[in-house]
Amino acid sequence: MPIDDTTIKTSLRLPRSLHAEIEALATSVGLTINAEMLVRLQKNPRDNSADAILETIQERDTAVEDGLRKQNAVLWTTVDRAEDVLKRVSIAMAKVSGEGEAAALKRDVEFALQLIIAVGTSRS
Repeated sequence: MPIDDTTIKTSLRLPRSLHAEIEALATSVGLTINAEMLVRLQKNPRDNSADAILETIQERDTAVEDGLRKQNAVLWTTVDRAEDVLKRVSIAMAKVSGEGEAAALKRDVEFALQLIIAVGTSRS
């Protein structure tokens, strides 16, 4: 970089490991060590940490969404199974008369079946 009135030459002490890291990265992208240091100094380090935090949040959101999708699939499989069972129970109880505990159970089974059917039709 040519020196002009807008630049100031300065010396800087760096740990060897950091100097080696900067030198390696500069070489890999075709920059001088000075240019790589300028790039790093001009970057706002908070931007990187905010990006990292946002990435972590997005990864966790994705994991939660995947978990919820799996739970939802299991739930709907269970609801479908319950619907099949209640349909068979309802058919078997068709012969039950309109009074007593068996009749009350028959009404409960029919109600549960209608509820499952209603919930199943609202599935998205």
